[in-house]
This record gives sequence, C-alpha cells and structure tokens, in this order.
Amino acid sequence: MAGRRSLSRRELLYKLAFAATPITSRELAEYLGLDSRSVAGRLRALVERGYATRRGRCYEVTERGLKLLRRRLEERLDRILGGVGPGEAFYLRREPDKLGGVRVRSLEELVEAVRYANPLSVKYHLERGDLKSWIEDVLGDDYLAHSIASSLEPLAGTVEAPFLRDFLYDLASSRLSKLRTLAKALRGHYGEGEGGI
Repeated sequence: MAGRRSLSRRELLYKLAFAATPITSRELAEYLGLDSRSVAGRLRALVERGYATRRGRCYEVTERGLKLLRRRLEERLDRILGGVGPGEAFYLRREPDKLGGVRVRSLEELVEAVRYANPLSVKYHLERGDLKSWIEDVLGDDYLAHSIASSLEPLAGTVEAPFLRDFLYDLASSRLSKLRTLAKALRGHYGEGEGGI
C-alpha cells in the first residue's frame, strides 16, 4: 500500500528497530503505509551510515542504531512489557455476550489470557476490532496491531474460533519473545544490568 506521508530517516530507523525482527523494505513499507521504493531508498542510506544492516532481502538495526534510539525504545518497551495502569486495562471477556472478564495490562498478560481464553470471546474481540485498537492506542504496539489487522481480522468472519485464538496466541507470544530479546539487547549493550525496561 502506498502512502502519502513521509518519515525522516531517524523515524524510519526507530520503526525498523521497533519491529524487532529482520524485515524486508516492502514489509516495512506496508506496516508504515508508505511507498516501498521510498522506504527502500531510506533503508539503503541507513545501511551506508552504519545504522542498519541488510542480510539477503531483510534489514535490521545495528548496535550503532540501537544506541541512537535506546532511550526512546526503552520507554516504549517499558509500557508494553511492564504494563499500563489499571484504568487503561483491557478486559478480555470470558463469554462474548457477558460483561466482565480477564484484566490485561501488558503484552505478557495478553499472551496468557489468550492462551486460556474462550475461542468465541477472542473471535468477538477480533470482529469488533477493540483488541487491536487497545494494543495500538493504549499499549503502544502498533507493529502487533498491524499484524493483527493484516493477518487475523480478515479471517475473523470466515474461520473457526479455536483457530483464531491459536493464531492470536502464536502471533502475540512471538511478538513478546522478540520484544524481550530487544529489551535484553538494550540492557546488555548499554550497561543497564538487569534493571530498566
């Protein structure tokens, strides 16, 4: 999908780092809603300056790039991994037609809640789009929200609920693992010890 907006190289580097996985220029452009040629050109410039590296068709951030973005990434990871306040929690319903449910305040809590959730409840939240909106707007993980919107929400009306729940669990737990790895890299390379993030 080609977009009209543009990002600075630094903002593009930040989004590349936040993806927390090797990613093609086309995938990054789709996530950002930008023209893939423009993104590819900016990524090449980041590689030339040593902020990103390219392996095959995929790009990822170098240690130099992470160092530049460290503080901003730590703040975002703290919210996603550490959790939001009780007033910002998401309630994953136990039953689709009943109020109340499991309170979720972090990505880790979401993974655990989805793991044992009623599949019909997960399908209900995917069809409404409220889970994706909470992940993006409250938790602050627009990359996971994009993954849900592009791969799961289109399936919500056509596949069985247990499949959706398992797919969401796999997607969210993989994302959690990648963000933990990013947090560990930030701590390990920049002297934070076991604290922080």
